[in-house]
Amino acid sequence: MDFPCDANIGQEDLFLAFTMPQATGADVLGIIAVVDIQHSDAALPEWWKLAASGACRSGNLLASGDFSGNTTCTDPWQGEAVAEIQGYDLGSPRGGANQARIKVACGVAPGLERALDTFAMYYGTRLTLLNGGTTGFAACAGCLGSACLVLNSIEVKRTPGAPGGDLFISSPGPANANWALWRGGQGANCALVPTRNMTWGRLKSLYR
Repeated sequence: MDFPCDANIGQEDLFLAFTMPQATGADVLGIIAVVDIQHSDAALPEWWKLAASGACRSGNLLASGDFSGNTTCTDPWQGEAVAEIQGYDLGSPRGGANQARIKVACGVAPGLERALDTFAMYYGTRLTLLNGGTTGFAACAGCLGSACLVLNSIEVKRTPGAPGGDLFISSPGPANANWALWRGGQGANCALVPTRNMTWGRLKSLYR
């Protein structure tokens, strides 16, 4: 992501994609994804404060299940998904002043469950950073700094009683495929926000 931080219009899109660890029947309802931000500054700048309300750039972080015109991956929701940001937590996941955690959900309504295979690379959801608040009188400082965005996990939500239950995916593709660099990422250590090895019960408590 190489936005030059010179406009309040436009947007930057980040696609969260995954492959399945096992094939399923028609029982997949959606996903919950966790993306962690690690900034190069000692404290997260105002430009990256994107909570739903009360932050410098509230309203400029969106989620979507619309992948129209995007064909790199497969849309498992077939245009019928809805998505929402469920949380934007400053200081997570490790208590750093230059960290934040995004939790986003995307899926279909009951009755529209999907069957997924182990071959396709699926779109999970799309995060959109709107460019509002970047320049001008009400600008939020800090767009020009570097950051790393790390897709740490995707939990595949299934109907109750589905064989194997919900599926938790935390293994990234090769060559740090779960990292996205903002303005080059220099000075932002992506490795500071990796997924830790934990028990299933511990994971449930963290990601629900």
